[in-house]
Amino acid sequence: MAEFKIRFDKGETGWAELAGPGRAKILNIPCADGLNIHDVVALIPAKDGDFPSAGEVLHREYDHKAVVELRSDAELQSMWEIMKSLGGVGEGMAPPKDGKPGWGLAAWTENPITALALKGFQQPAHMQKQQTEVAKRGKP
Repeated sequence: MAEFKIRFDKGETGWAELAGPGRAKILNIPCADGLNIHDVVALIPAKDGDFPSAGEVLHREYDHKAVVELRSDAELQSMWEIMKSLGGVGEGMAPPKDGKPGWGLAAWTENPITALALKGFQQPAHMQKQQTEVAKRGKP
């Protein structure tokens, strides 16, 4: 299916594909609250030359998402592989640079931080305490 840009919230867009009349499937992990990768959402038509928007979540595959600290490109690759092996998804967002860690996003049916830890991928304490459950976006 053809991918298109979709608005998640005022400051964020991402990718989606049509999932039936008036529906779209989200193809990346949004930072926006209430949405996650592979959510099927009601598609709100574009207004004033903007992108169409994600509306109510009609179906959800992954109930959790988390920010993951990445200290190297090897950690990014490891995070991707672990999440994939568990049936989840990992994405890199900002690579490590100048000795500072980067970050990515992980989505899974349970807390991705716990899942990664069980596979030996440890996160700093401040990253382990984050709320990961994603509330479903309702009707606008």
